Amino acid sequence: MFGHSPMFWLEISADCPKTGCKERNSYGKGPVIRTGAVERLFKTYSNLYGDLSANSAYSAISRDPEYGLEFLDTYQDRLCFATDTTSKRSNSQLAQYLESCIAEGKLSRSAYEKICYKNAIRVFGLPSQ
Repeated sequence: MFGHSPMFWLEISADCPKTGCKERNSYGKGPVIRTGAVERLFKTYSNLYGDLSANSAYSAISRDPEYGLEFLDTYQDRLCFATDTTSKRSNSQLAQYLESCIAEGKLSRSAYEKICYKNAIRVFGLPSQ
């Protein structure tokens, strides 16, 4: 099972709005309040994966850098970078963020590779390079 969308990633923080479609279909801001539904679900269900394709995932991971890096490290085997656009002009904030984390030594090369492609190869049984 893959979690995706603003409503899913908003739940990374325990202080997310619980009602209102407009409020629930938004990006969270500020520090993540532990323990949100996303973390509880990841801890409970080993078959839950995170689809990082949308800006909502980038927002969830980057809004609280310390927590976001911890989340990436903890769940590195169940997160998959993807894209929801085919435009050559696409400017993936998440791709830039992950690359900067590598360059600054904040994320291991192993975690980066799993998130960027190795998890997808394993989960979907794709041919390896």
